[in-house]
Amino acid sequence: MHATLTSALFPLAALAIATGCGPVTAQPLEYAPADDASALQPLRDGGARDGGARDGGARDGGARDGGAPPDGGAPIDGGYVGADYGDLRVFDGLNLPAASGGRTLPMRVRWSAQAPQPMPIVIWEHGGGYDPDGHRLSSEWSRTFAKAGYFVVHLAHVAPDAAQLTAMCAEVGVTDPAECDDLSLDGMLDEETEANVFSSIAVARPTDVRRLLDGLPTLASRVLQQQGVVLDIDRVAVAGWSGGSQAPMQLAGALRTVSASLPAFASPDARPVAFVAISPQGPGYSGFFDTSWAGARGPLLVVTGEHDEKPANTLTGAVRRLAYDNLPPGQKHLWYSNIDDPGIAHGSFNLGDQGSTDPELMALSAGLTAVVVGFCDAYVKADPAALSWLAGTGPTAASPGLIEWESR
Repeated sequence: MHATLTSALFPLAALAIATGCGPVTAQPLEYAPADDASALQPLRDGGARDGGARDGGARDGGARDGGAPPDGGAPIDGGYVGADYGDLRVFDGLNLPAASGGRTLPMRVRWSAQAPQPMPIVIWEHGGGYDPDGHRLSSEWSRTFAKAGYFVVHLAHVAPDAAQLTAMCAEVGVTDPAECDDLSLDGMLDEETEANVFSSIAVARPTDVRRLLDGLPTLASRVLQQQGVVLDIDRVAVAGWSGGSQAPMQLAGALRTVSASLPAFASPDARPVAFVAISPQGPGYSGFFDTSWAGARGPLLVVTGEHDEKPANTLTGAVRRLAYDNLPPGQKHLWYSNIDDPGIAHGSFNLGDQGSTDPELMALSAGLTAVVVGFCDAYVKADPAALSWLAGTGPTAASPGLIEWESR
């Protein structure tokens, strides 16, 4: 059975995604009137701030496209120079019927009209928990990937209603109504809290992304038909920040506790060719434990650092890096920032400081973009220069002596 995904981007035919749900009609193009001919075309992305960084009070400085550091400032050369394509296009209005719980998930796509084709894909996972506007977050990371030549797909994870939550519990074997009581839906749980309740987001995130992976062949067909853009669905990376790092970890093979009555939940997927976990949770947080990562495969990049924390939160950068320390060998990499600046916060790793004029914040943003793009170019594009850069000390170039780079 196929569900129908429609949008103004695909006016000639419906976009079918194999989901087992009924037809869903997407919202009209967000930035153009429905009766305007431009509604049939994606918006040219002029760099407006459209969501910015969330989860932890990050500053949304907007996209930064260049500029020199102040005289005497910290270096902002990230050490890796990837592609820098212009003419970015962004489109809202796509909805994906989720496999879990009968929810409907909004999507956003972004790409460069100048990038070579076939275009590799980055599926981006937003931070925080459930958020119906999650597909509009992390626009800085989205533009970074698009300028580097990737077709970026954002997915919002929408919270289930009571009936949908019951269905999700049943799908994974939680039969006790008292246990099927996700307090996170009421904002009563966070990364630090362990409770004897079902964690639906731990199931929803990887399940939603797997459903999107199922639908990529049809999405690629319609993008080619309507926009003349050729996608390479065999070159897909899954990346995310903070709560968004959980799906890349789980799809790579990491385990999570989702309920006291169930064994650790696994959701590995062989289709992505690389994973990026920015600001991940360490053991003891969000259902992860010491041996959660024992079966995780690579290529996998973990990114975190000092001050990668929320106010009054014990999940520090040192704890987040344990997600890497507990990984088995095999194409695993850690980029850890020791830049000590009081302005750095959890949201800084979501490129929330990309528009800053503070030299150290600029150095952090430059280093983050360099290592993430360099990693994806190495393992998704199979770029020899990027592979060589990763194999050396290149990722430390943004701030020599202040960046730790490890590989195993």
